[in-house]
Amino acid sequence: MKQISILTAVILCLNFQFVYSQTESRNQILLPRPNPYGILVSQTNGYNLDPDKAVQLVQDLGAAYARINVNNGDWYDDDKRQKFLDEYNTYTKSTPSIGILLNVLWVTGVPGPEPFPGATAEYKSFINDLIDTLTSPDYLKPALLVVENEENNVQFHLIESTADQDKFLEMLSYVVEEGHRNNLKVCNGAITNLGVILSTWDYFLSVKKDTVRATTFINNSFPAESIPFLSNSFYTEKKERALYYLNAYRNIPMDYMNIHWYEPAKLIDWYKEYPVTGVDTAHMSRGSLEEVFAFFSDSTVVGGKDLICNEAGQITPSDDIVSELTCALQGMPFVVWYSGDRDEFQSVRPYRQWGLHSNYATGATPFLIRPNGILFRDNIKSINQSPFIFCPEFPPLSDKH
Repeated sequence: MKQISILTAVILCLNFQFVYSQTESRNQILLPRPNPYGILVSQTNGYNLDPDKAVQLVQDLGAAYARINVNNGDWYDDDKRQKFLDEYNTYTKSTPSIGILLNVLWVTGVPGPEPFPGATAEYKSFINDLIDTLTSPDYLKPALLVVENEENNVQFHLIESTADQDKFLEMLSYVVEEGHRNNLKVCNGAITNLGVILSTWDYFLSVKKDTVRATTFINNSFPAESIPFLSNSFYTEKKERALYYLNAYRNIPMDYMNIHWYEPAKLIDWYKEYPVTGVDTAHMSRGSLEEVFAFFSDSTVVGGKDLICNEAGQITPSDDIVSELTCALQGMPFVVWYSGDRDEFQSVRPYRQWGLHSNYATGATPFLIRPNGILFRDNIKSINQSPFIFCPEFPPLSDKH
């Protein structure tokens, strides 16, 4: 990537004035700092990488963290538990060591969305056993415990009422309590792109009573074809689920507020088989992420918790999105990029997850870093060496306002 020109940087900084409160000021982070970027290594080309090759990929991409997961079913199966622990050690004992951002999941083994058990005796036993193991001298502690994945996503979780959501909140509160007892950082599983957008829209509309700003934001976050349907129960229920969690997070002392974010954000909810018209597919959806950070900068939203993103990525194969989004999120403590095509590999959707690498079943080279992956590697290296100087934030994240 060519370094962004001074003129471009000035223009961007003038255009994007909304900020997100972080613990460190932009003016204080002018020298090389700890690398916040990580990788979620997933399936591409229909194949998965073995752990040792996944570690190599993470290192080759210049990342410092890997996102992996463990569930209770695997934990209490001797062979699967050992397989997980071997994978864990493969990352943490590599050179250089890769930090682990660990999603902790509860499964029942029954097909379909999983019900939240709540903080039952069985759940507490699982959490205690897991934490006791990973904080023992045989292991390097995980950098972060992430409770579940996309807690507002009904494709993953059985949510029929707020009582089901309360069970998740019980689980999160328990992991926070036990994690902190063992000097571990803990966060929620992540509010989805769509949940974040709908919550931000509601904030400007219902809380700030700023109809113009709310309308501008939603027009920057949804294609025109979708906006007439936002009053439907499909979107209303999604919004209410996300808001219920966000309101509860004010009073839960988790370390970070976790979201997922893909770009172009304007296309994240487009599932039709034909492309949308009039949307820039090569760049971030300008006017969307800026307002999301303005929303979270209000301490009444989630209590002023620092924002992280343990799943970021692109849904079009644009190199510019990689450049813009890695710059945009550079002020976060953790930024994990999703590198995989997964079940989208043969999808007819025009917009779908686009990995940084390709996997191969045979041959001397198990994976190939794609051009966008090379750009990711080079961009985060330059950002980490000169944060907020190599490229501006998009939008600024670090100053309080």
